Amino acid sequence: MAVHVFHRPGPTGTQAGKPDHPPRKAVEDREWLVLLGAVLVAILVFGAMVGLTMLGGGDGYVPWSR
Repeated sequence: MAVHVFHRPGPTGTQAGKPDHPPRKAVEDREWLVLLGAVLVAILVFGAMVGLTMLGGGDGYVPWSR
């Protein structure tokens, strides 16, 4: 009788109560990290926008000229 390659026996009575790895944290536990990343991305995008405008010679808008 052949056994399928992916067949693995289930946990025994002593192994059934113990997880093999610690539980992973959910995104809710790391909200501050997600918020910090979003703020850093916004600051980098704004800085890149200002830097590229300066490299391009400014915006050329002078409101008091005729």
